[in-house]
Amino acid sequence: RFTQKAKFGFLALLNYVGGAYIYIRREYAVRIKIINKSWRIANNKSADLMDAGTEGEEGEAKEEGADEEVREEEAQNKQQQSQAMEKVEARASGAAKNKNNMKVP
Repeated sequence: RFTQKAKFGFLALLNYVGGAYIYIRREYAVRIKIINKSWRIANNKSADLMDAGTEGEEGEAKEEGADEEVREEEAQNKQQQSQAMEKVEARASGAAKNKNNMKVP
């Protein structure tokens, strides 16, 4: 049996750990998605490079197309990361950034 003080201490610990889990999941979800996506791209590219050695010239044409796809995905990742950083900065400052510069009289 726990004493009343031990029970409150244990509940406080559980609340702290649960809050930390929620914070990490909320704040780092975008970054984790970007990392997973980049690993998926890297693994596909390495598999393509292994296959390209046996394909010859056809593999080179596919590789050029894959390079364009990788560049497009990198651009999208950078855009998503910058948007995520803007959200984080907005939360940190306590106010969202004003994206439009309209002035209302």
